[in-house]
Amino acid sequence: TYGHALARYVPPASMASHTRNTEHLSPVPLTDMVKEAHLMKDQMLKEGYSPLTINRRLAVIKRVLNLAYKEWEWLDTPLGDKIKKCSEKDTARQYYLTEEEVAEILSHMRSPWKEMVQLAAFTGLRQGNILNLQPEWWNKPHLQIPGMYNGERNTKNGKPLMVTVPAFLHPWMEMLPWGVSLNSLRMEWEAAREKAGLPHIRFHDLRHTFASWMIQKGGMPLVVLQKIMGHSHVGVTEKYAHLAPDYISAMDDAHKRLGL
Repeated sequence: TYGHALARYVPPASMASHTRNTEHLSPVPLTDMVKEAHLMKDQMLKEGYSPLTINRRLAVIKRVLNLAYKEWEWLDTPLGDKIKKCSEKDTARQYYLTEEEVAEILSHMRSPWKEMVQLAAFTGLRQGNILNLQPEWWNKPHLQIPGMYNGERNTKNGKPLMVTVPAFLHPWMEMLPWGVSLNSLRMEWEAAREKAGLPHIRFHDLRHTFASWMIQKGGMPLVVLQKIMGHSHVGVTEKYAHLAPDYISAMDDAHKRLGL
């Protein structure tokens, strides 16, 4: 059954909650999972779930079925390939917080959840990476996050990631691991954003906020931001290109520096 497969599957931290949201399918035989996955998709669409959320849960099922076929040899056919995701066209959502909005949210948070939010806003790390931080990854002033950890992908693209941590957070890095669960972080975050009058903000918006700050105020080139964000190619990073300073102004400044 799908439940037997879930018992063997170890999801990356970023997909843990989506994995739990497929546990209701545990009694279903693996051979029936394609049909059940599509029924789940139809039901979630009726209930108003976003295509992005639906696709994350379908991705879990696809991954489990692919493992059952390729690695565990529980299936004779690659059923994961038959699961069709929702179209994500025109569903992209990037919300950029101001420094004042971030400060307001932080004013309603306690430690160490507060420091986790600061780490997300000032490094662009994903929530899953932050929850999974290990003390041996801290090499002041950098966090060196391996692409693989305990045999599973630890970053989205499976490649190592290194970020610079602001000095005011260094004492907290020395206290790793923080022992914070996803549920406790979610509860603290949701309570703080409600009190700040920003109930629509997601934790992932801190990552977009970091990118916007680095480009608009830090003047960071997109190719550098690509490496810091851990994007597989610069095309992914180009969704932030509209935030960059006007290229005509940049050319004017370059000409002046060259004495032209």
